[in-house]
Amino acid sequence: MLGFLIFMFVLLLVFGGVIAGIVFLVRASSRAGKKHFDDVSTSLLPLIAGTAQGQKLVGTYAGTSVVASIVVQAGTSDGDGRTNEYYFLTTFAAGPGSADWSLAYEGDGVLHSGQKSWHLKTKDHELETRLAEAGVLGAAAPWTDGAPTITYRAKDGSLTATSPRTYKKTWPAAAAFANHLAVLAALVECNRRANGTVPAAGPAVTAG
Repeated sequence: MLGFLIFMFVLLLVFGGVIAGIVFLVRASSRAGKKHFDDVSTSLLPLIAGTAQGQKLVGTYAGTSVVASIVVQAGTSDGDGRTNEYYFLTTFAAGPGSADWSLAYEGDGVLHSGQKSWHLKTKDHELETRLAEAGVLGAAAPWTDGAPTITYRAKDGSLTATSPRTYKKTWPAAAAFANHLAVLAALVECNRRANGTVPAAGPAVTAG
Protein backbone atom coordinates (compact mmCIF):
# COMPACT_ATOMS: atom_id res chain seq x y z
CA MET A 1 0.00 0.00 0.00
CA LEU A 2 2.83 2.39 0.91
CA GLY A 3 4.56 1.61 -2.38
CA PHE A 4 1.40 2.39 -4.30
CA LEU A 5 1.02 5.74 -2.51
CA ILE A 6 4.64 6.64 -3.25
CA PHE A 7 4.11 5.70 -6.91
CA MET A 8 1.01 7.88 -7.12
CA PHE A 9 2.84 10.77 -5.42
CA VAL A 10 5.73 10.54 -7.90
CA LEU A 11 3.28 10.28 -10.77
CA LEU A 12 1.47 13.43 -9.60
CA LEU A 13 4.79 15.27 -9.30
CA VAL A 14 5.76 14.29 -12.83
CA PHE A 15 2.33 15.20 -14.23
CA GLY A 16 2.35 18.50 -12.37
CA GLY A 17 5.82 19.25 -13.67
CA VAL A 18 4.72 18.60 -17.26
CA ILE A 19 1.69 20.89 -16.86
CA ALA A 20 3.85 23.62 -15.28
CA GLY A 21 6.33 23.30 -18.12
CA ILE A 22 3.61 23.69 -20.74
CA VAL A 23 2.19 26.74 -18.97
CA PHE A 24 5.67 28.27 -18.76
CA LEU A 25 6.32 27.72 -22.47
CA VAL A 26 2.94 29.18 -23.47
CA ARG A 27 3.52 32.26 -21.33
CA ALA A 28 7.08 32.67 -22.59
CA SER A 29 5.86 32.40 -26.17
CA SER A 30 3.13 34.96 -25.48
CA ARG A 31 5.63 37.39 -23.94
CA ALA A 32 8.02 36.91 -26.86
CA GLY A 33 5.19 37.48 -29.34
CA LYS A 34 4.10 40.66 -27.55
CA LYS A 35 7.66 41.98 -27.46
CA HIS A 36 8.06 41.25 -31.17
CA PHE A 37 4.80 43.08 -31.95
CA ASP A 38 5.87 46.03 -29.77
CA ASP A 39 9.15 46.24 -31.71
CA VAL A 40 7.27 46.02 -35.03
CA SER A 41 4.69 48.63 -34.08
CA THR A 42 7.43 51.07 -33.08
CA SER A 43 8.71 51.16 -36.67
CA LEU A 44 5.45 50.72 -38.60
CA LEU A 45 2.90 52.81 -36.72
CA PRO A 46 4.49 56.19 -37.56
CA LEU A 47 3.90 55.44 -41.25
CA ILE A 48 0.13 55.52 -40.67
CA ALA A 49 0.11 57.92 -37.70
CA GLY A 50 -1.61 55.05 -35.96
CA THR A 51 -2.12 53.07 -32.80
CA ALA A 52 -1.88 49.39 -31.87
CA GLN A 53 -5.26 47.84 -31.14
CA GLY A 54 -4.61 44.33 -29.91
CA GLN A 55 -2.18 43.10 -32.54
CA LYS A 56 -3.56 45.29 -35.32
CA LEU A 57 -2.06 48.50 -36.66
CA VAL A 58 -4.82 51.09 -37.12
CA GLY A 59 -4.34 54.54 -38.61
CA THR A 60 -4.57 56.64 -41.76
CA TYR A 61 -2.51 57.14 -44.90
CA ALA A 62 -3.10 59.87 -47.49
CA GLY A 63 -6.35 60.66 -45.71
CA THR A 64 -7.62 57.07 -45.89
CA SER A 65 -8.26 54.71 -42.97
CA VAL A 66 -5.86 51.76 -42.81
CA VAL A 67 -5.82 48.51 -40.82
CA ALA A 68 -2.88 46.09 -40.99
CA SER A 69 -2.73 42.71 -39.30
CA ILE A 70 -1.58 39.12 -39.57
CA VAL A 71 -4.14 36.34 -39.83
CA VAL A 72 -3.38 32.70 -39.16
CA GLN A 73 -4.99 29.64 -40.70
CA ALA A 74 -4.45 25.98 -39.97
CA GLY A 75 -2.52 24.52 -42.87
CA THR A 76 -2.46 20.98 -44.21
CA SER A 77 -1.15 18.14 -42.09
CA ASP A 78 2.25 16.64 -42.75
CA GLY A 79 4.39 14.01 -41.06
CA ASP A 80 5.22 16.40 -38.22
CA GLY A 81 1.66 17.54 -37.61
CA ARG A 82 -0.38 20.52 -38.80
CA THR A 83 1.52 23.64 -39.87
CA ASN A 84 -0.03 27.07 -39.48
CA GLU A 85 -0.12 29.46 -42.42
CA TYR A 86 0.22 33.22 -41.92
CA TYR A 87 -0.97 36.07 -44.14
CA PHE A 88 -0.22 39.78 -43.76
CA LEU A 89 -3.25 41.94 -44.62
CA THR A 90 -3.37 45.66 -45.30
CA THR A 91 -6.87 47.09 -45.78
CA PHE A 92 -7.76 50.60 -46.98
CA ALA A 93 -11.24 52.10 -46.68
CA ALA A 94 -11.49 52.84 -50.41
CA GLY A 95 -15.11 54.00 -50.49
CA PRO A 96 -18.13 52.64 -52.34
CA GLY A 97 -18.02 51.38 -55.91
CA SER A 98 -20.21 49.78 -58.52
CA ALA A 99 -18.46 46.37 -58.76
CA ASP A 100 -15.76 44.13 -57.27
CA TRP A 101 -12.33 43.65 -58.85
CA SER A 102 -8.98 42.10 -58.04
CA LEU A 103 -5.33 42.13 -59.07
CA ALA A 104 -3.02 39.09 -59.00
CA TYR A 105 0.67 38.90 -59.91
CA GLU A 106 0.88 35.61 -61.76
CA GLY A 107 2.16 33.91 -64.88
CA ASP A 108 0.52 34.36 -68.25
CA GLY A 109 -1.36 31.51 -69.93
CA VAL A 110 -3.99 29.02 -68.85
CA LEU A 111 -1.76 27.32 -66.27
CA HIS A 112 -0.07 30.59 -65.26
CA SER A 113 3.26 29.14 -66.36
CA GLY A 114 4.34 32.08 -68.50
CA GLN A 115 6.08 35.29 -67.57
CA LYS A 116 4.58 36.88 -64.48
CA SER A 117 2.72 40.17 -64.63
CA TRP A 118 -0.24 41.88 -62.98
CA HIS A 119 -3.63 40.58 -64.10
CA LEU A 120 -6.82 42.57 -63.54
CA LYS A 121 -9.99 40.53 -62.95
CA THR A 122 -13.61 41.66 -62.73
CA LYS A 123 -16.96 40.45 -64.01
CA ASP A 124 -17.75 43.96 -65.23
CA HIS A 125 -16.01 44.34 -68.61
CA GLU A 126 -16.70 48.07 -68.80
CA LEU A 127 -15.18 48.52 -65.36
CA GLU A 128 -12.13 46.53 -66.46
CA THR A 129 -11.59 49.01 -69.29
CA ARG A 130 -12.06 52.02 -67.00
CA LEU A 131 -9.69 50.64 -64.36
CA ALA A 132 -7.05 49.91 -66.97
CA GLU A 133 -7.42 53.43 -68.34
CA ALA A 134 -7.20 54.81 -64.79
CA GLY A 135 -3.80 53.11 -64.44
CA VAL A 136 -4.30 50.26 -61.96
CA LEU A 137 -1.68 48.05 -63.63
CA GLY A 138 0.88 50.81 -63.58
CA ALA A 139 0.03 51.68 -59.98
CA ALA A 140 0.63 48.08 -58.89
CA ALA A 141 3.89 47.76 -60.86
CA PRO A 142 6.25 48.69 -57.96
CA TRP A 143 4.94 45.73 -55.96
CA THR A 144 6.40 42.59 -57.55
CA ASP A 145 8.65 41.12 -54.85
CA GLY A 146 6.37 39.08 -52.61
CA ALA A 147 3.41 40.56 -54.45
CA PRO A 148 0.04 40.10 -52.75
CA THR A 149 -3.41 39.45 -54.08
CA ILE A 150 -5.30 42.75 -54.09
CA THR A 151 -9.07 42.66 -53.77
CA TYR A 152 -11.63 45.46 -53.87
CA ARG A 153 -15.09 44.73 -52.44
CA ALA A 154 -17.77 47.16 -53.53
CA LYS A 155 -20.17 46.06 -50.77
CA ASP A 156 -18.05 47.47 -47.95
CA GLY A 157 -15.69 49.66 -49.98
CA SER A 158 -12.57 47.83 -48.79
CA LEU A 159 -9.32 47.42 -50.72
CA THR A 160 -7.23 44.61 -49.20
CA ALA A 161 -3.76 43.35 -50.04
CA THR A 162 -3.19 39.77 -48.87
CA SER A 163 0.42 38.63 -48.84
CA PRO A 164 1.56 35.19 -50.05
CA ARG A 165 1.40 32.64 -47.24
CA THR A 166 4.33 32.11 -44.92
CA TYR A 167 4.89 29.56 -42.18
CA LYS A 168 5.90 32.01 -39.49
CA LYS A 169 4.45 35.26 -38.19
CA THR A 170 6.45 37.78 -40.20
CA TRP A 171 5.72 41.50 -40.33
CA PRO A 172 7.16 43.59 -43.17
CA ALA A 173 10.10 45.91 -42.70
CA ALA A 174 9.30 49.61 -42.52
CA ALA A 175 10.56 50.28 -46.07
CA ALA A 176 8.44 47.44 -47.49
CA PHE A 177 5.36 48.61 -45.58
CA ALA A 178 5.86 52.15 -46.87
CA ASN A 179 5.85 50.75 -50.42
CA HIS A 180 2.67 48.75 -49.66
CA LEU A 181 0.94 51.89 -48.47
CA ALA A 182 1.99 54.00 -51.46
CA VAL A 183 0.80 51.35 -53.95
CA LEU A 184 -2.54 50.85 -52.21
CA ALA A 185 -3.14 54.60 -51.94
CA ALA A 186 -2.56 54.90 -55.70
CA LEU A 187 -5.01 52.05 -56.31
CA VAL A 188 -7.61 53.73 -54.11
CA GLU A 189 -7.35 56.81 -56.31
CA CYS A 190 -7.64 54.71 -59.49
CA ASN A 191 -10.74 53.04 -58.07
CA ARG A 192 -12.25 56.39 -57.13
CA ARG A 193 -11.89 57.62 -60.71
CA ALA A 194 -13.03 54.44 -62.46
CA ASN A 195 -15.41 52.67 -60.12
CA GLY A 196 -17.77 55.27 -58.69
CA THR A 197 -21.21 54.11 -57.72
CA VAL A 198 -23.66 54.07 -60.56
CA PRO A 199 -26.11 57.01 -60.17
CA ALA A 200 -29.76 56.20 -59.70
CA ALA A 201 -31.85 56.39 -62.86
CA GLY A 202 -33.91 59.54 -63.21
CA PRO A 203 -37.66 59.57 -63.73
CA ALA A 204 -38.84 58.21 -67.04
CA VAL A 205 -39.77 60.84 -69.61
CA THR A 206 -42.95 60.12 -71.49
CA ALA A 207 -43.30 61.55 -74.97
CA GLY A 208 -46.24 63.87 -75.06
